[in-house]
Amino acid sequence: MRGGVIINNGNVLIVFQNKTKTWTLPKGHIDNNESVEETARREIYEESGIKDLIFIKELGLYTRGTKKDLDIKKKITMLHFTTTETNLQATDPDNPEAKWIPIDKVADILSYDEDKNFFLKIKKLL
Repeated sequence: MRGGVIINNGNVLIVFQNKTKTWTLPKGHIDNNESVEETARREIYEESGIKDLIFIKELGLYTRGTKKDLDIKKKITMLHFTTTETNLQATDPDNPEAKWIPIDKVADILSYDEDKNFFLKIKKLL
């Protein structure tokens, strides 16, 4: 899986996953032969409507279980992007809502412990 931590004026983009009723950072599966950055950009657009992204750097990789089976581990590579876009309009019915959250509140809202721990680890890099 590939995704991004998107920053806009001290806020971070988070998305709601309809199937699992969880808040997470935007991410998703690789299509065909996409690069890490291509996958992240596509998933961010599908889950938020944001197209104008400035790539900053790769933030790293972490693993996380699924909501249904914590023993099934997903490898997630996250990239750091910035944007000046503020209007959010998801195009993915599986992720129908996106919102901007102040950077200091993000870990409190993320639903998965692994997402929270990763975010707290990389927060100082943002």
